[in-house]
Amino acid sequence: MAVFDFRSDGGDDKDMRIGVSTSKDDGRSWSLIKRLKITDRTGVAFHARHAEVLSLPDGRVRLYFTADAPKTRRAGGEKPKSACLIRSAISRDGVRFRVVPAMGLRFHDLPDAFAAVVEFKSRTHLYVSPGVHTRADKDDKDDDSVRHAVARDGRRFARVAPIEVEDVDSIDSVVSFDDGMRAYATSDQGIRSLVSDDGTPWSEVA
Repeated sequence: MAVFDFRSDGGDDKDMRIGVSTSKDDGRSWSLIKRLKITDRTGVAFHARHAEVLSLPDGRVRLYFTADAPKTRRAGGEKPKSACLIRSAISRDGVRFRVVPAMGLRFHDLPDAFAAVVEFKSRTHLYVSPGVHTRADKDDKDDDSVRHAVARDGRRFARVAPIEVEDVDSIDSVVSFDDGMRAYATSDQGIRSLVSDDGTPWSEVA
């Protein structure tokens, strides 16, 4: 199962949707794209972007995605900064998702972000990287590190120390093994491979 952002022909960022395609032959061929349906408990559609999926032991699929956070007032009447939320939704068929109310990590300094998630030793590790536009528009004082949060149930995350790896822009995919984890990260030099025993710290593969 692969999920990704897509737009209709001629669409802009506001027309972005999350699509899904599946493979039954280990990735050699893929189904036609379907649009994910993400709703809250009342059935209202949820606008989402930059999704990541995690298979659950009971056969369901958990989706993590980015959504715009409600803007809050700032002191002195200043224009509120854009912020984003990392939300979660659950599905039994991989197409229709229901948003989980208890899960919502807010990032006040990030108007956009990408999440990578992995299950390792009964913990869900969530890595949140600033979006491309965030980095392009950021001030020098802004924190552009990869944020890290951990949960026992995949919903209630505790934030831990950010991931600091020199010249790494974002962690885009993480896989787990019996004795550790491997992350694939983007940088000015291209895709880099990182390894970790427990999810932090990370080191580059020689």
